[in-house]
Amino acid sequence: MTTETKQPQHQKTQRIEAYDVARAFAILGMIIVNFKIVMDSNEAGSDTLIFLTSLLEGRAAALFVVLAGVSLSLLSRRALASSDPVFRRSTQKGILKRSVFLLVFGLILVPIWPADILHFYSLYLAFGAVMLFVSDRRLLLAAVGIICIFPVLFILFDYSIGWDWDTLTMTDFWTVNGITRHLFFNGFHPFFPWAGFLMIGMWLGRQSVQEAQFRRRLLSISLVTLVIAEVSSAVLVTQATPSMGIELAESFFGRAVIPPTIFYMLSASSSALIFILLLVELNQFRPNQSWWKILTKTGQFALTLYVAHIVIGMGIMEIFGWIDSGQTLAFTLVYSFAFYGVCIIFAVLWRRRFLRGPFEALMRRITG
Repeated sequence: MTTETKQPQHQKTQRIEAYDVARAFAILGMIIVNFKIVMDSNEAGSDTLIFLTSLLEGRAAALFVVLAGVSLSLLSRRALASSDPVFRRSTQKGILKRSVFLLVFGLILVPIWPADILHFYSLYLAFGAVMLFVSDRRLLLAAVGIICIFPVLFILFDYSIGWDWDTLTMTDFWTVNGITRHLFFNGFHPFFPWAGFLMIGMWLGRQSVQEAQFRRRLLSISLVTLVIAEVSSAVLVTQATPSMGIELAESFFGRAVIPPTIFYMLSASSSALIFILLLVELNQFRPNQSWWKILTKTGQFALTLYVAHIVIGMGIMEIFGWIDSGQTLAFTLVYSFAFYGVCIIFAVLWRRRFLRGPFEALMRRITG
């Protein structure tokens, strides 16, 4: 076993609650972003609210996937430290079963919510299972490779094929070509380049984030990367606009989630790392806060709450006629926080009697 893949001793015995808290915030961000899309309230508010909520677009979901990679590394740390091939294959098999479950369940959600992430998430997990025991260096190389493949595909193929931009849906989703293209290239969270977030998370899950020196060094690197990505993107878009037009310039050099350029991937992955590391830092100085414990429990129910915000949260919108209604952004935020508040209460009460959330327990029961 090389030193690259060896787990720090303290991470084998101590749960890093900051990951759960980060997951709780990721779910909140996804709720806000998705609810404002469904209510068609993206531009129905003050400039300040529009700007603040726009910061969550593509960032909350990216954080969610990075944390999925962290979870993969933490769940497989015993197998990673073991040289038993049977144990290792068993661990990979368990992850692949969860991948299949999430693929099927995610496809069931697509007619309700076309921007569902679970069916993409399943592909990331399947690839994560394959990469479970490679070195840290190879995880980072895989992340770079996956991210860099997307712009090549973007140049070679028509990204807009199959899209209805007015309704933000795929017109040929339920065809072989349509679903393949959707999953790997031009869907909401395609494997290329989004699986790069999972690789970064898997790498992070192996690191000693509770060690101050490492954490602050990585925080500095992430901050510098974020600034470089943001500034480079802005400059290139400005320079390219006169010759290419603003729409094409932003497609190649922008930081929007669609299409996911290299600048978006660098910015979103850096943002995710910064947010996670700051939470770890915060917990070092202010441990055992009551709100922290509550969000820790909430984050452990992430998949349940994700499904709930689609089935229940959007179901309530349907009942009251709020879907595509042009509600104000302020109203959307109030509803988002109210719904999330109920989610927190549910998680805390459920956790008193059960170890896992309903969806997490169902997945474990079916996949073993």
